[in-house]
Amino acid sequence: MTATAPTKKQETSTATGLPLAEWMERYTRQPIEVVSGEIVTMSPPTRQHVRIARDLLFAIEAFLEKNPLGEVWPDNTPYVLDGDERKDWVRDSRVPDVSFISRERINAHEEKYGSEEGPWRLAPDLAVEVVSTNDRYSDVVQKVADYLRYGTRLVWVIDPQNRTVRVHTPDDPDGHTLHEADTLPGDPVLPGWQIAVRVVLDGPEAQQAE
Repeated sequence: MTATAPTKKQETSTATGLPLAEWMERYTRQPIEVVSGEIVTMSPPTRQHVRIARDLLFAIEAFLEKNPLGEVWPDNTPYVLDGDERKDWVRDSRVPDVSFISRERINAHEEKYGSEEGPWRLAPDLAVEVVSTNDRYSDVVQKVADYLRYGTRLVWVIDPQNRTVRVHTPDDPDGHTLHEADTLPGDPVLPGWQIAVRVVLDGPEAQQAE
């Protein structure tokens, strides 16, 4: 359910993480996440996975063109969640399928870290994960918990098989489920934006068919 990876494989059990430079070098060869210090190798997504993430990205981008609240980022955008002054080491990193960062936080990040050569050293305001058939429930729960623990304000877990979107916030960490007849709002991260769950699952053509 990551940016490029519906399946995951633990590669090491040292639970210590790795240096930032090594993490970046390995990521260029194959996308990885680091979960509580353990390296998790990502494998390729399905076409459905990619389509859902792509269409959602485009929908948010269209809204941001008229409402410049921040920037939306595609899959393959890595986040070092524990990115603080200990910036040369990675113990927790995630790669959401779609993400959004507010303009204020982007400006603060650039002022602190400068160059765009490195990763984002923060948790996105919005993180979106598309569930794949072989994702373990425990992994999904852990991923949501990690985002919220590090400061993400809104997490959407899109489940194409069950045709649902589960919405998580710091005030509602267990989340609530939206079904295909419901509407997914962007509040509080993208105030004023909304989209039909059916359109999230089936693409813009579903809206045109209504």
